[in-house]
Amino acid sequence: MLYPTFSEFEMARITGYAEDGHPYFKRGVIVDYKKVKDYFGYKEIYTSVGRYEKISDYVASNEGKIRGYNGSVWYDWIIIDIDEQDPKGVKRFLEHLNINHNISLDHFWLWFSGNKGFHIYIPTPLFGLSPGVNLHHTIRKTVEKIAGGVINYDSSLYDKTQIVRLPYSRHGKSNLFKIPIYFAELDLPVSKIREMAQDWKKRKAEFIHSEYPKEPIDYLVELAKEVDKKIIQNNLPRVASDKIVPQYRKLCIYDYLEGTSIGNRDDMAIRLASHFKQEGFSIEIVTGILFAWNNLNFPSLSDTEVNNVIVNCFRGSYSYGCLDELNYQYCHNNCYLFRNRNGKTDGTVEKD
Repeated sequence: MLYPTFSEFEMARITGYAEDGHPYFKRGVIVDYKKVKDYFGYKEIYTSVGRYEKISDYVASNEGKIRGYNGSVWYDWIIIDIDEQDPKGVKRFLEHLNINHNISLDHFWLWFSGNKGFHIYIPTPLFGLSPGVNLHHTIRKTVEKIAGGVINYDSSLYDKTQIVRLPYSRHGKSNLFKIPIYFAELDLPVSKIREMAQDWKKRKAEFIHSEYPKEPIDYLVELAKEVDKKIIQNNLPRVASDKIVPQYRKLCIYDYLEGTSIGNRDDMAIRLASHFKQEGFSIEIVTGILFAWNNLNFPSLSDTEVNNVIVNCFRGSYSYGCLDELNYQYCHNNCYLFRNRNGKTDGTVEKD
């Protein structure tokens, strides 16, 4: 196993659903990587996307919660959670990754989600990456580079503490299991794949995964380096150059107010509510801002979801600084709060 000191996973499970269908999760259960397989076959079980180093110590000191963790993480896989229900569409996307990005079809581990979509697992070592505090940022932008505009995928999967459905776990709505499938099986009708997903033990016993590669591919290493370079240099302008922004305002907030897609809606909502609460606005004003912002999202959150964010914000003491994992992604080197790690204001962030 690569990086054996990163040996802990978070396990989570769905405990129920709100009226609008939003799931409630019980999180914060930390297990050694050897114990993860003990959860195979369970219903509605999730695991952290990444492996952590002594995350149990952090959770124990943070009231049993993983939220707010800002340490290093390692990902064995770059996972692309796609909403494509047609296996042939998945096949075309894998062929795109093979032809245009030099990723061998033998390197993919492909999973049927147990309901409608598919999860594509790409070995992270192919990109020459290593554990780090900002590894999730690099992976997010790398996926944008190879998949953006080609297929719809869940971008929220690249938050540092995000979770994903555990392999061989049962989906609560379909009662089917998340199972591995071969590339050639993408030519099968989806009904056949769903039939195979009824028995995880049989599928696991008969399936042979390709070998997990550990040697990087030069092209992919250069791609990841270029992505990382842009992040480090903060060369990600998002506020339009002709937009007039008042002095001493957080530019990331102005980005959020442009609206977003399904992956970041909840995260942006709580940060917007927290920001305007700290600015001294009343709950009535914050409610108006959040509902106006929500109209710009595609798709929009439900009214219940927006109200829940606002109520939770005003009941709690949420605070998100510049090093928050989402704010960091939307940071601008021309923001009045911007500082590099040497305390300078020359518009650069120096790498460790």
